Amino acid sequence: MSIPLSDSRSSRSPRTSALPSSRRSFLGLAGALGVAGLSACATGGASGGSEQAGPAAATSEDNPFGVDGGEFTAFVFDGGTGVPHLDFTQDLFETKRPEVTTKIVRAEDLSTLQPQFVNQTPPDLFQNSGAGALDVNSLATNDQLASLEDLLAAPSWDDPAITVEESLNPGVREAGMVADQLVGLNTVQYAWAIWHDAALFAGKGWEMPRTWDQLMTLSATIKADGIYPWAFTGMNANYFDEGVFQPLVAKIGGQEVWKNVDNLEDGA
Repeated sequence: MSIPLSDSRSSRSPRTSALPSSRRSFLGLAGALGVAGLSACATGGASGGSEQAGPAAATSEDNPFGVDGGEFTAFVFDGGTGVPHLDFTQDLFETKRPEVTTKIVRAEDLSTLQPQFVNQTPPDLFQNSGAGALDVNSLATNDQLASLEDLLAAPSWDDPAITVEESLNPGVREAGMVADQLVGLNTVQYAWAIWHDAALFAGKGWEMPRTWDQLMTLSATIKADGIYPWAFTGMNANYFDEGVFQPLVAKIGGQEVWKNVDNLEDGA
């Protein structure tokens, strides 16, 4: 049994792609990896880079960005559940674009990418997630991320009759914006859940709560019984923060509370 939670902080949900503006010929590949495949358990993303692409091929509906060989590198977060879907994604792209050499680097700490941005040699795309996630706002402020507007305007992978943006769920554009620039693209949608011990509830005569107010009341009852009402693993504590704490703060205080926190307002 679970209580599904909707994350009230859409601006903090996973985001997974952006490309160097100087590598426009690889934008099609980024779209394939970002839209069709990069969907790990937690993410934000962006990148930038130096001019390395060769002459572009002729554009077409099947190749809107003129991909014409070369090498493409993606840096992805390899969390607790792994990223086996990337093997499928890579195979899918290489079947369609055999002229491109792909390299997907899997890592648990994205902060190791920071020197590459400093040296102006970042990957073409990265999936920003985990405890070592990069500060996308700072990268965007320093003009180290490329706009994804051309990608969203391109024909979608599965149905060229609609654009990439038309194939996305509502809110994806807003979540990927930094200032007035689209630099990130969410590639996974999920709901948080809270699990309970059904046998313990039955033994104690506790009813399953259906609302947040009922859940808070029950938590007080559980605590009075000498049991901690909330528990989570000693690892990846950010899941509790994102799945429970942040939505509760937004529910009680509204989005204005988080805006004040983000802006370092006194008393936030």
